[in-house]
Amino acid sequence: MENELALMQAALAAQGYNYQLHQETARIENLDVLRANFGDWPLQKFFQTYSFDEGVELGLVWYDQVNCFKKEHDWNEHFTACVKAKLLPVGNGANGDPIVVDAIDLAVGFLYHDKLWEQEISDPRACLVKLDCFIGRFYYNAVTQEEYPIDAYGAQEYMSVRQ
Repeated sequence: MENELALMQAALAAQGYNYQLHQETARIENLDVLRANFGDWPLQKFFQTYSFDEGVELGLVWYDQVNCFKKEHDWNEHFTACVKAKLLPVGNGANGDPIVVDAIDLAVGFLYHDKLWEQEISDPRACLVKLDCFIGRFYYNAVTQEEYPIDAYGAQEYMSVRQ
């Protein structure tokens, strides 16, 4: 997981984002959402380290505030459905497709928002397109690779070429 921390720091630097200026302590109630739903999760340190007072645009995708996990869990039915499916929403793509971390294998992916929200798919995993990387690498690639996916459609195309 140390590599993911370093890659996220490199992504923030490549974006020119002064993360130290915007760093905020991840509040216990938000970390409790992670513990309650994912147990002793390897990404706990990641979210403690990269907790900011605002969402961060990295390339054409977003990384959300860690200190919104509790609020989203309590008030957003899609967030809650994702968490129940062992997917943690951590940001959004350019078109609003949620970026999620799969709690089972820690891979990052996109959810087709139109299927999840408009077609009201009950299992978010049915809308999931996983990429072949973890969270730090994902955001690093988003900043450093021009053709990197920015939504579920792009992720689907990207992964079909790589397989």
